[in-house]
Amino acid sequence: MVLYKRVKSYSVDALENGLLEAKGTFSDNVHEINLTLHVKLNTGEIVSAKAEMVKVPHFLCYEAQGQDANLIGLSAGPGLRKTLQTAVGHAHGCIHIADLAVDIMNTITYTYFEFEKRGLTEEETERKFLSFLDGSCHRWTVTGERHRETAQGVTI
Repeated sequence: MVLYKRVKSYSVDALENGLLEAKGTFSDNVHEINLTLHVKLNTGEIVSAKAEMVKVPHFLCYEAQGQDANLIGLSAGPGLRKTLQTAVGHAHGCIHIADLAVDIMNTITYTYFEFEKRGLTEEETERKFLSFLDGSCHRWTVTGERHRETAQGVTI
């Protein structure tokens, strides 16, 4: 018998006006929360944000969905996780909306990779993304190590 279940889901669509529409959904035994962000494709800036609390454990939780306006104007970049958590996850915010915002912006980062790698060979893709992804997971770490060994004249 399952005592607790949590599900998160994310999607990103390209809109015709140079924006990405990113949606996240958080659902568990007592919550169902949706967050939709419109993000400029060329800058990563959030231009609109809409949180929707469909199901929450207490009526006061609904008040936190108004904090979504604090996301507008924020951009992808270093320190974004803390900035997002401060914007919507503080004492009068909702940690679940903050988590959705962080996960959505991470999802958008990988969406950028999909745009950028269109038409590139695997070798070109590796060169383009290695510096960003090296150290982020086993595959990219090993690839980075091998590139550094090759650059130092070590045969792999």
